[in-house]
Amino acid sequence: MSVFVVEDDKAVRESLALYLRQMDLQPVAYATAEDFLREQNPHGEDTVLIDIGLPGMSGAELVRSLRQRENPPKIIIVSGKSQSALDRELSLAGDAVILRKPFEPDCLASALAQAR
Repeated sequence: MSVFVVEDDKAVRESLALYLRQMDLQPVAYATAEDFLREQNPHGEDTVLIDIGLPGMSGAELVRSLRQRENPPKIIIVSGKSQSALDRELSLAGDAVILRKPFEPDCLASALAQAR
């Protein structure tokens, strides 16, 4: 099982990676969806934390792309957007777990447990 972080904000990306390492996980982090997809091929045993507001390929597009795979990874959406904005952007994204910014580290552990 691998854990990936796709987040353009360096401070948030580094904080997520730190929280995950504190949970004895070894995350691999990316600033863009394009970099992530170029280097990784996640599958059902993996978990991908995705910021919705990514430059280039949006987080919502990345979620939809991953959901279309034969054996999609678990997805946790990380966002500070309103629920109505998320509903519009993620209408085809399936039942991904949403982690709202700002959050406490224990919320990340709970989101990891909920992701399917």
